[in-house]
Amino acid sequence: MKAYGSIRFEREDISRLFGLTVRRETAYSADVDCPFCHYKKGKMNVNWYKNAFRCNICEESGSLIELYQRLNCLSDKETARRRIRERIPVTRCDVSLTFSPKRKLVPPSQKADRKVIHDTFSGLIQCLGLRPEHKQALLDRGLTEEQIERYRYRSVPMKGMRNISQSLAEDGYILKGVPGFYQCANGEWSLCFGKYNAGILIPVIGADGLIAGAQIRLDHPKDGRKYIWFSSGYKEGGTGSGSPVSVNGDLHRETVIVTEGYLKATIAHCLSGETFIGTGGVNQLKNLEGLLKLLPSYGVKRVYEADDMDKKLPLVCLGDYDESCAGCEFRNGLFEVHDCPRKRKKQENIERGRKRLVQMCIEHRLECKSLVWDLREDGLWAGHYKGIDDFWAAKQKERKEEQ
Repeated sequence: MKAYGSIRFEREDISRLFGLTVRRETAYSADVDCPFCHYKKGKMNVNWYKNAFRCNICEESGSLIELYQRLNCLSDKETARRRIRERIPVTRCDVSLTFSPKRKLVPPSQKADRKVIHDTFSGLIQCLGLRPEHKQALLDRGLTEEQIERYRYRSVPMKGMRNISQSLAEDGYILKGVPGFYQCANGEWSLCFGKYNAGILIPVIGADGLIAGAQIRLDHPKDGRKYIWFSSGYKEGGTGSGSPVSVNGDLHRETVIVTEGYLKATIAHCLSGETFIGTGGVNQLKNLEGLLKLLPSYGVKRVYEADDMDKKLPLVCLGDYDESCAGCEFRNGLFEVHDCPRKRKKQENIERGRKRLVQMCIEHRLECKSLVWDLREDGLWAGHYKGIDDFWAAKQKERKEEQ
């Protein structure tokens, strides 16, 4: 681990020194509640190995010394550095540039070639089944049995991870550098599966038809998260997901639609026949730009943004946002009618992502517009169909009832 400015940061500093609430952690970083946008689901990552922080919601970022400076309203980084030195053990000041942490820190392996990742995921999928309750959940979302099999949805196994990995290795599949696989201390390979991430495995299929990675739709959401990446970053032989982009449908058309969520994009495509591009989130657009750059060569002229209708969510406080409403200082204040600050922050986050998408489209000579649905007379969301997949599912139901 590196030491920055002759100060070595460690895990206990996150709560003791910075006063942040930790939601999840690894050997090198922690997901915490953001002190800037006040998002309460651990969307800020604090990495003491890299001396960096970044919030995926408000995009505030910087070094840990800068974080301390801002949290304590200090005038400059030198003052922050001096204050930190006064509060941490002297053994972590003026240290050499390396040291041995309590837990072994393993840098992620170089990600395997796309064809290798596809082949290994294909082999993994052949080893897995789909539990009846998961199949029914997908049918209820509007998919057919043929579509469920075509997109190769599977259930996360609860046991036998090493046996599955060993079988794949013996069959010649490459496991090193494939997201979700890692090497144990005894040299055996395993998978980042278990009861903690039980759910539906969702392959992410790119424009080339290859599986680029996978997400898991959790049976039991954690900290407000329904979806997590099937990833093995910072495990021996493992690597992160890289937030790939999915493509559902033919890109050789004038219009394509971008939405957040891979399962959502697939369902919307299957129900509408339109071409959908799926991203990992409204602000996870890094890998989308590479695809946007290629779209004009396919004949694409326009891109429609179809993120959830939270973008038109009425902001008035109704005490219905999440569990934090019960202790909200605004709701318990003197004003009977006011806007919910958390709803406003969510909309600002969505709008930030939309503006980035518009800008990227302009740079690549593409027209960009937003799709909306299920609106009230005042132009706000009516509250019936949140996602574009929900909208098309409702349309399909209406057509069936009319027949």
